[in-house]
This record gives sequence, C-alpha cells and structure tokens, in this order.
Amino acid sequence: MQIAAEGAVIEYAMAGGGHLAALGPVTFIIEDGTFVSLLGPSGCGKSTLIRALAGLEKPTRGSFRIDDRIVTSPSTEVGVMFQSANLIPWRTVSENVMLPLELAGAPKSQRNNASKRILEPLGLSEYETLYPGQLSGGMAQRVALGRVLIQSPDVLLLDEPFGALDAMNREKISMDLLRIWSQQRQTLLMVTHDVQEAVLLSDRVLVMSHRPGRIIDDVSVDLPRPRYSEMIYEPAFTEVARHLRRAIDRA
Repeated sequence: MQIAAEGAVIEYAMAGGGHLAALGPVTFIIEDGTFVSLLGPSGCGKSTLIRALAGLEKPTRGSFRIDDRIVTSPSTEVGVMFQSANLIPWRTVSENVMLPLELAGAPKSQRNNASKRILEPLGLSEYETLYPGQLSGGMAQRVALGRVLIQSPDVLLLDEPFGALDAMNREKISMDLLRIWSQQRQTLLMVTHDVQEAVLLSDRVLVMSHRPGRIIDDVSVDLPRPRYSEMIYEPAFTEVARHLRRAIDRA
C-alpha cells in the first residue's frame, strides 16, 4: 500500500490562547513495499506524524492517505509499534502475541498456529510460555513486534521501536526486522535517531527540520539487498551516512 501526506499540518490549541505548530506542512509519497526511515531532531514531530498516519491524530489542514483512503481513524491494515513494548504482564509471550487475533474473534486454533509462525523467525519459540517479567528488554521488544506482525498488516509504522535497547540487541533485532520485512514487503515507515540504522535498513531516508517538522531532505539509499551489518564499513554506506549527518546538522 502507498502512504502519503498532502500539505499536512498539525497544530495544538494552547491553554493561554493561540496555537502550537507541531508538524508541517509535510508532503511526501512512500511507495508500496518500500522501507523508509524518518530522521530528525527531538521534538520535531516525528511521533506526531506516525500517530497521524495511524489515525490517532487528525491534521489541522491537509491530509494523510493510505492508497486512496483518507486516514480518519485506525485501520487493521496498519500495524503500529511504539518505543515501549506495553506487554500485558499476566499473559505469556504467546498470549501477548496472539492478542490482536483474540480481539478480532479468531478461533483458538488459528491464533495458536499464527503465534507459532510468528515466534519462530523472531527467535522466541522456546520462550512462548514465559511472562514479560521474565524477559530481557530485547526479548520484550521482539514480542511487541510479533504482536504487530501477527495481524499481517499491509503498512508498518514503527516509532523508534528499538531506541531503549543496548547497541548489540538493537542491531540484532533490527536485522531480524529487515529479514522479516524482506519476506513480507509491507510498506514500512520507521522513526529512528540512529543514522547508521536508517542507512542499513532503508530504501529512502526522510530528514525533518526542527518543529514544526517539515521534510528538508529525501535521500535514496542505493545499496544492494540483502543488507548485512558489515556494510557500515563500506565507502558507499559512509557516503550516504555523511550526507544524512550534514542534513541533520542543517535542520
């Protein structure tokens, strides 16, 4: 599915009168099946943009689209993952992952089969009966990712989902995400503050300005796929990363 913003602006009313400009105007198109990362300074509206595309925020002006549909509310076609795993502590790994199917009324056998299918590529099969309190931070984020993927969404919106993890866990789960995306090819937009992560994973990187966030650069990442972590040492990778750092400095 294609996702797009068309002159979208989001403003918030302030208690003392007036408005706070949080985002925009932004205009972009993300083509079906592409992996796009969103970089920008803290507070520039990246999370606001993700929430708007998910139907959790309404634009003050302009619009957000998924294919030909104007986004006005959440959709089962769109999976959203935030930085916090937000797992239910009294449900096991498997039960947390299958929760969306349970809420949708899917039969138990379908839920169980789907859970097993999702847990295996995430390296969680042997942990399916554990509870969130028994998991590391990296494992908890894998469970949260599985809970999104089990819905088989056509669009994935990820709001810095691995930002709280240490470098080693972040790299491993990022590569797991890349492998799963390569098989399923959803349209994917991910917020990150990590330039290397953005270059390693993405087809394109959008760079936002300070608030109110606008798109100030749109960089194609013409590195071959499949990607691998050692790419970060290659000259072509370094060139793209350097360009993005300069763009962020301009922001």
